[in-house]
Amino acid sequence: MYTFVSKLTHNKVTGTLSAILYITMPYHLTDMYIRNAIGEFLSYIFIPLVFLGLYKLFQKEKGNWILCVGAIGLLLTHNLMTLMTALIAFIYLCTNLSKLKDKDILKKLFINIFFIIVITAFFWMPMLETKTFTEYQVYQKDAMATAESLAESALDLKALFFTEKDATHVFEIGLHIIVILCLTVFAIKKAIKSKYKKEYILFLCLGLLCTFMSTKYFPWNLFGNVFEILQFPWRMLVFANFFFAIVCALNIEILVKNFNTKDVLFFSVISILCVILLKGFLPIDSDIVEIDKWNIGIVSENATDVIAGMGKSEYLPVKFNENRDYITHREHTVYVLDGNRNS
Repeated sequence: MYTFVSKLTHNKVTGTLSAILYITMPYHLTDMYIRNAIGEFLSYIFIPLVFLGLYKLFQKEKGNWILCVGAIGLLLTHNLMTLMTALIAFIYLCTNLSKLKDKDILKKLFINIFFIIVITAFFWMPMLETKTFTEYQVYQKDAMATAESLAESALDLKALFFTEKDATHVFEIGLHIIVILCLTVFAIKKAIKSKYKKEYILFLCLGLLCTFMSTKYFPWNLFGNVFEILQFPWRMLVFANFFFAIVCALNIEILVKNFNTKDVLFFSVISILCVILLKGFLPIDSDIVEIDKWNIGIVSENATDVIAGMGKSEYLPVKFNENRDYITHREHTVYVLDGNRNS
């Protein structure tokens, strides 16, 4: 994030502020400390790399191979975030179609895509094989989510502004971020005249769109089962965080005269204080079992249980999942249904 925004603005101070805002976003920390969504949390590392690689590509700068690194990291970290990033990156690509007329840029783009496909083949080829020739619960219709469950899990507008005491997750954007975004009214005129006006407007629109998509006010029901793979609309906050961190940093750079390191320090303190206020939502359980006492691979009759070494039921073969109760309660007796038994 730091390198991307620094390149975009030619200002390392702005890059530093954007990185600090990015890593202190409430939902970012929710992924890490509350949801324990390691894959989704790690995707925060690679999303900026994808956009940095595209930016370098469009500017004909050295190091456009970072696009390849970011995409590979995403694909091996979180499939869904890879798909969503690809769609959003495609929008960014479309805003730079004129630059794709340059054969050198187009050539390097396809080289990146080629290496992404080849290097990750060890992962996506077996995945496609299991999806095509096997029956795992995760690949079945409505196994992960339904159109109804997707719409029901969307956020109320108030969840973006504050977190209720009995909430299990923190989805708010952050008071400091909201305040800085409001400054867009004053910053946008200067931003439109700046060297990064295209990115500013695009990222602002995408940030607002991703936030809107996380709420119940987005017409999810109109799309049927198209977005089922998303599971939870509030996952769009990952991208809202990314775009808002950039826009907020640009707003501060535009509006604060003689913007320098001291200003970054000030806003960093504000960001940290806003995060500290949310510490009461961290789950604390004194009965957590030490990892060396876990029953790795044990089967539970409860389909919603998360089991060490196995995850939830959706990652089991279909027949295995359907017989969970039997497998949990069966007698420890050997039965020979066919053929011979030795020993």
